Amino acid sequence: MKELKICECFNSLQGEGKYVGKNSIFLRLSGCNLACLFCDSQYHLKGHIMSTDDIKKEIEKYNSNYLVITGGEPLIQQEGLIELLSILPKKYFVTIETNATIMPNENLFDLVNHWSCSPKLASSGNDIDKRINYDVLKFYNQCYDSIFKFVVSNRKDLKETLFLEDQLQLNKDKIYLMPEGKTIMELNMRTQSIINMCKENNFHFSPRLHILVWGTKKGV
Repeated sequence: MKELKICECFNSLQGEGKYVGKNSIFLRLSGCNLACLFCDSQYHLKGHIMSTDDIKKEIEKYNSNYLVITGGEPLIQQEGLIELLSILPKKYFVTIETNATIMPNENLFDLVNHWSCSPKLASSGNDIDKRINYDVLKFYNQCYDSIFKFVVSNRKDLKETLFLEDQLQLNKDKIYLMPEGKTIMELNMRTQSIINMCKENNFHFSPRLHILVWGTKKGV
């Protein structure tokens, strides 16, 4: 029986991306290969070890068939995830939220329904060779159910997003712009300008319901 280092498991509504508003189970894994200046979940570093069997029991306590595996960066624990998803009932629709710097194992890929990728821009404070993996981004661009969520604060961030779209020939329908901010005030200040950017470039807009509505990283 394998183990995973996890931070928390809880039930809330999905606050971002394609399936925003879905009643979901969140499994937050501990650890990340990046260090973003605007990270709103740095507490993920304080994790604890659980067996995949115990995590399965924790997941099954909640009344939802949507499972969101997030972090940190979940793909640094792929072997444990493969075992966990292999023993879960097939009723679960599984989303993995990733920074898209690590290529998923083929066995893991086959167990996941939706890939929510959040490539990091220069404003994240990470060196480009750490935050951008062109091969991985191209791979996710070919996936049937995948999106790219870009955290955007200003026109400089938009310019970099457009550069990546052009360089990688990203599917425009997969691109979501999301305002950067850890507080309701910060998000409200940036939301209209990000909406305008989406309209100009025919991108999707992603809210951050967990902050806008509840003022927290987790929701309710």
